[in-house]
Amino acid sequence: MLKLITLNIEMDKHYSRFFPFLDNEDADVICLQEVPESALRYFHGRGFATVFAPMIIKKLSDKEEAVGVAIATKLPFSTQKVYYHGAKENLVLSDGKDPGKNSVYAYIMAKIDFNGETYNIATTHMVDTPNGKENDLQILVMNKMLEHLKNEEAHCICGDFNMPRGYNKLYDLVTTNYIDSIPIEYKSSLDRNLHRMGSIPIDQPIFDCYMVDYIFAQAPYKVEVDRLQFGVSDHAGIVAEIYKNENL
Repeated sequence: MLKLITLNIEMDKHYSRFFPFLDNEDADVICLQEVPESALRYFHGRGFATVFAPMIIKKLSDKEEAVGVAIATKLPFSTQKVYYHGAKENLVLSDGKDPGKNSVYAYIMAKIDFNGETYNIATTHMVDTPNGKENDLQILVMNKMLEHLKNEEAHCICGDFNMPRGYNKLYDLVTTNYIDSIPIEYKSSLDRNLHRMGSIPIDQPIFDCYMVDYIFAQAPYKVEVDRLQFGVSDHAGIVAEIYKNENL
């Protein structure tokens, strides 16, 4: 089975945590969200090829840098293209107030060769909303993405969707065409100890019931989630194995 990890790394804040985690796991495919372009050097130095889709420009440390989503793998692969589907078209510098409105949104779809078969793997990062509920921008971006995805061959798409199941109506829309592979016993993928909201008194129990990171699959793909790994970023990393079951 193809081993996959998907993880929102929160830019450059947790390198000392997730780089050793990735080294130890030795995954076939790594999907990242909120990844600075400069972080890809880590993968290139370890023999990975990468595809990067910038979504916003952020001020990190003492420089401005593109931040977006990426796929890294040592397997042979090709990329159909990077699809942009947001309300904005041009990459801009974050104003530090509402990065959702300043971001362009994208997904990457890669065709990855593994054990004589082609696996279609995608990653994305959806619009964040203040309370986990869908808003007009999130609905717009999600509908544009789903329209694009209808034209793709069967695939798995993973990443930070910012739509807690049970709270956000877009979850029901997505799962009309995809299987949610995250076991129901996992209630939240936000790390209480590392997330910026962990030390702030809040009304919503985001660390008890905000599952926002997913691997969604279509037949003939079957996903077996090994675990959600906390302690590597402000979101948990999802460690999973993917295989094809032509009987699905």
